[in-house]
Parts: sequence; C-alpha cells; structure tokens
Amino acid sequence: MNQGKCLLLSLMMSALLIPGPAMHAQDISIGISAGPNFATFHGSLNELRKFRVGIHGGLTANIGFSGDWGIRAEILYSQQGILWKDGQAQFKIKNDYLSIPFLLTFQFNDRINVEFGPGIGILLKSQEIIKYPAYEEVKDTKGQYNQVDIGIYLGVRYSFGDHFSAGLRYYNGLMWAEMGANRRINAHFQIPLTWRF
Repeated sequence: MNQGKCLLLSLMMSALLIPGPAMHAQDISIGISAGPNFATFHGSLNELRKFRVGIHGGLTANIGFSGDWGIRAEILYSQQGILWKDGQAQFKIKNDYLSIPFLLTFQFNDRINVEFGPGIGILLKSQEIIKYPAYEEVKDTKGQYNQVDIGIYLGVRYSFGDHFSAGLRYYNGLMWAEMGANRRINAHFQIPLTWRF
C-alpha cells in the first residue's frame, strides 16, 4: 500500500466518524498529553518477545457536541518497536513516529468516556540495536519500514475534574509496518495523562 492510498484510507475512515450536521459544537478545548507506551509487533516475532517501553507526548484538541458525543484529535511523538532475545543477544527495534489519532468519544457520565477511531503515523526514525555480552551494534533501519502506518485506537478515559484525565488505550495497525519478508504489524498500549486548559 503506497503513501497516497494510506492517506486516502485514513481520510475516509475519519470522515465516517464525523458526527452529522445536527450535532453542533458546544465545548472546544486544547491540552497537553503524555505517558508511557508499551509497544510490540504482530508477525514473525511471536516467541520470546517483550514490549519496548517508551513514551508518547504532544497536543490534544477536544470538540464536544450536544449530547454525549465528541471528537478528540491529537498530534503526538510516539516511541514504538519491540524487544526480544536470541541466546545471549538482545535485540531492540526503536521506531519513533509522529502519530495523529482522530477519535470519536462518548461520555458515559461526568467521569468516564470511551474513544475509538483511526490514527496515522509518520515514521521519524528507526534503529535496530543488538547487544552482545562484549559489544553493541546499532543499525539505521528506516529504509526497511513503511514511512506511513495506519491503524485503529480503542480506549477508555477517566476524568479527575475539569482539567486532568488519565486513560488506557490500545492501537492495532491495519497495514504492514515492515517491508520485505519479515512482515510485522504495529501494536501498542498507551496510558495517556492529559491536562486540558
């Protein structure tokens, strides 16, 4: 799937989530969000794999509509990849993305809401780090991965008042993250901590 098709698919998915014209914006706010990532791959590394623990952080915008529906758009720096071992060697793939989730939100009550929607990621950097007992090898692997990734987010968020909230969400890619024979799909959990102005 080339970049043009990926972008078109993302826009089409986003358009499906935009509420109808009868829903008028009632509340608009911006904020900052950051927290840990627990990232891995689906694919050929199913044995002995571990999460790469990283961070994400960036800006959020929330648009609330009449009723309980709203939209959350974010732009985040997100550390992803995987960690695994083979004998005495430890392998770590560090893929860093500029991630843009576009989420439909539903407010159950004053505290709890769920969020669901597509996200697009733009690959910024990719490295494979191989650690042996006596030395370490670092490779630039950006050319092995698709420069754009598209997937789906699903999560829940709890608000501790008007400004601070914490959440848990899962991302699953809808396309191959890696090119070539070792086809892998991105997946990660995030714990976003958000301050809304």
